[in-house]
Amino acid sequence: MKQINLLFLVLVNLNLSAQEIKFDFDYFGQSPPDTVVKEFIIPSFIKRNYNYIGAISFSPSGNAIVCDITDSIWSTSKIAYSDKNNGIWSVFDTLPYCKRGINTNPIFYNDEEIYFSSWLNDDIVPTTDFDIFKTVKKKGKWNIPEKVLELSQDTCREFMGTFSKNGEIYFVRLEKLKKPDRTNTLNNEIYSATLKKGKFTEIKNLGKPVNTIGGEVCPFIDPSGKYLLFGSSRDGGYGLVDTYISFRKQNGTWTYPQNVKEINTPEFDANAIVTPDGKYLIFIRREDFKCTIPNRIYWVSAKILEKYSK
Repeated sequence: MKQINLLFLVLVNLNLSAQEIKFDFDYFGQSPPDTVVKEFIIPSFIKRNYNYIGAISFSPSGNAIVCDITDSIWSTSKIAYSDKNNGIWSVFDTLPYCKRGINTNPIFYNDEEIYFSSWLNDDIVPTTDFDIFKTVKKKGKWNIPEKVLELSQDTCREFMGTFSKNGEIYFVRLEKLKKPDRTNTLNNEIYSATLKKGKFTEIKNLGKPVNTIGGEVCPFIDPSGKYLLFGSSRDGGYGLVDTYISFRKQNGTWTYPQNVKEINTPEFDANAIVTPDGKYLIFIRREDFKCTIPNRIYWVSAKILEKYSK
């Protein structure tokens, strides 16, 4: 049975805000894909030497992007930001207050609000392990982040996921299991919550069939809440981590997850998201926990997901 070490794997995922803003992203001038996967290129003048992009998030307007940046052995993570002014994209720069410790899973809630997970970062409120924070942009500057979720003051870790339009939040928690057959083991599972007045409420574990002993990561909730994309190392996959899709039933439970076979390989294929215009699925592919080649970003038409709903 494969296990995911979430400290290394969870990268984030990517979705946008729950507000109605026209998404006007130029996709860096690339020709869009059809139903065949192709590489998504971030221009080198934006990336600089950031070769291990773990996740990418687009602002609701499409005028900014934020990524988490790892390394070849997944020992560190910082958050890089770029925006477009007068039609020109800026070079990636580390998000203020995210230069120290391990900062990961950045996600836009709106153009002026980013949520992310952080640990060992003495530029913000001290944490005993990964907790979820948000930073707000005011007068052109990102303010010092505030903690918005810490479920327990122990070694449990909370990793930010994505939002739906109605304020639902999906995130991952890594915790020690206390069941007789899994004593003293670690397992990462997907949780849901509701965002009310800036706070996470109505927190609950999604349970089976979404969560398994194999470990689940990187949840992306469809903005309308109809389906959930996530990474998993459960039995029966093609590689180290595969992307799965599950649909919400009328009673609020979830269908048995299906392997999105068009994008999965023997490597890590996770952090799958659908762009805010609903047209494309973008995901990250990583060679292994320890890499000899940089991470790659791929995209494909979101139409490949339609057959799974049937």
